[in-house]
Amino acid sequence: MKKVDELPSELLALHRQGETPSENWLTGAEHELLCVTESGAAPSFEGDRGIEQVLRGICEEVKGLHPVLETGKLIGLKGRGGSVTLEPGGQVELSGAAHPDVHRLAAETSCYQTALETVAESLKLDFFAMGVRPVLPVSRIPRMPKARYRVMEEVMPTLGARSLEMMFSTGTIQCNLDYSDESDMALKYHCGALVSPILTALVANSPYQEGRRTGLMSTRQAIWDQTATMRSGRFEWMVENKLTYEDYARFAANQPLLFRKEGDQWGRADQRSFLDHLRSGDVQTDDWELHLTSIFPEIRLKHMLELRGADAGTGDLVIAVNAFWTGLFYDHEAIKTVLDHLDFIQPDQWERLAQACQKDGLAALVKGLPPVRELARMTVQHAKEGLKRRAIFNEKDEDESIWLRPLEDFLELGASPAELLVARFNDDALAARSFLCGTVQHSPWLA
Repeated sequence: MKKVDELPSELLALHRQGETPSENWLTGAEHELLCVTESGAAPSFEGDRGIEQVLRGICEEVKGLHPVLETGKLIGLKGRGGSVTLEPGGQVELSGAAHPDVHRLAAETSCYQTALETVAESLKLDFFAMGVRPVLPVSRIPRMPKARYRVMEEVMPTLGARSLEMMFSTGTIQCNLDYSDESDMALKYHCGALVSPILTALVANSPYQEGRRTGLMSTRQAIWDQTATMRSGRFEWMVENKLTYEDYARFAANQPLLFRKEGDQWGRADQRSFLDHLRSGDVQTDDWELHLTSIFPEIRLKHMLELRGADAGTGDLVIAVNAFWTGLFYDHEAIKTVLDHLDFIQPDQWERLAQACQKDGLAALVKGLPPVRELARMTVQHAKEGLKRRAIFNEKDEDESIWLRPLEDFLELGASPAELLVARFNDDALAARSFLCGTVQHSPWLA
């Protein structure tokens, strides 16, 4: 990665502060769900059956959550070590607490989704899990009243052609994991970059957009590829196995500043980089963490690693994706063995792999590489072995590998959720959405 002059040490401090001894490593899940009304519209924020009422209902159902207000409007919830947030198109996101094991992460996910189902039923709304809204165009999705999103809606189209689709139409599963030091971060980042397209293929869940098939199994991934080409998606340095804190910080610091926040006020920044703003005194190092949230590589580094390559899915898949990354990253033998299998992949092959996985899901084939279905089976097996070696048991004396069963089931079926949707519904995006509506906790394919 190109280096110019030395970065302020304060920009590296956040990454160093994230260093955590292995005995204290935690796993945190984030996931988004989409929503429609009885008529098939996207709900507005206001009204008796609006998204604000969803947040109020969750706050009542889940003890320990507290309202987050902006200009007097309820825009989120905080508490219990996590948060419930409102995304630009009314997607509801749970950013869970960080947990020492997948069992507790699973319990939290189930608690939240049970509450959401109760609230949705009372409001006659349907939540569903897909990587992209399958029917409604961006123009028909009501805007949420968050000042940051108003600024982003103005700025993001200047950075990439599909940025508004990303903001208003997509849903993701994210896994947040710790690292012990810079070399451990680099190892995990490298492994994560190589494995991420394979996981994308396994849990692909967005074959429709605006009422028709897109020809892709993960349309969400294609949208992210064209969201902000200089600051989102995949970059060759991600698979070079020598990433440093300074490398990542330099990449982020040289991106244009998207917005400014002074007190409660949000405003658009000019197109100078964060580093240029810092040198001129327009921002402070305290603004750095906020800026990092506006950088969107498939794996994001802050004070933890954020793995962002999976389409939104039902609760069992949210847990499975987090179990998968935990098993690989928190067991030295697992991560080493997977890298032994994948480390030969060159950057150009990696990009072809990513493109093939978003297009064909588990059926993807790339010249010079094993079939993606075999790669997925290999990585899931090593994640399972890693979880077994962790030997963390629940009250039924089951280890964490039980949470990988949905991934194993899709491998047994030989198809991702998206491939199964297309096989059953072909071009009928509306029927596919109806099939998924109301199935928040458990995949209908695995019932």
